[in-house]
Amino acid sequence: MYEDPVGSLLCRLYLLVCSKLSVKKGNHIAEGHKFEDETSEQIYHLALELGLEPNPPRMTLQLPTLSGNLHQFDASFRSGKNIFVIECKNTRLAAKDYVYYFNAKILDYVLAIKKGSDEFVCKVATTVEEVCKLVEAGFEYICDINDAKVFRKRK
Repeated sequence: MYEDPVGSLLCRLYLLVCSKLSVKKGNHIAEGHKFEDETSEQIYHLALELGLEPNPPRMTLQLPTLSGNLHQFDASFRSGKNIFVIECKNTRLAAKDYVYYFNAKILDYVLAIKKGSDEFVCKVATTVEEVCKLVEAGFEYICDINDAKVFRKRK
């Protein structure tokens, strides 16, 4: 039976969070930070186990933003061309207070993509070495013209 790795990760994350929330002790601020650290580490290992492409826990995404700021997420991973980000919170504050901030971080990336969606850097490769360098630099193959390969990358 085919199993969706992202769906599997989210189901296992739900079980993980439920088990961690049942444990209450000590300083709620320190426990909240500990929860975030442990949960982001476990998400990383779950994503690896499921064949996804996780970024290290608490990594700042090195992607363009409209504001020019870079944002850190507790956990993030790729599945194909999609990037998934997760924030882990165990706090006494209402979740809605965090949703606005989280959505603003996501929107900063989305607006940068929309704004720069029509701007590309184009390069031409005529040797295998040049092709390898362009692919390693994140350029995507477009077509062949006169025995040369054309690549592009968004600005």
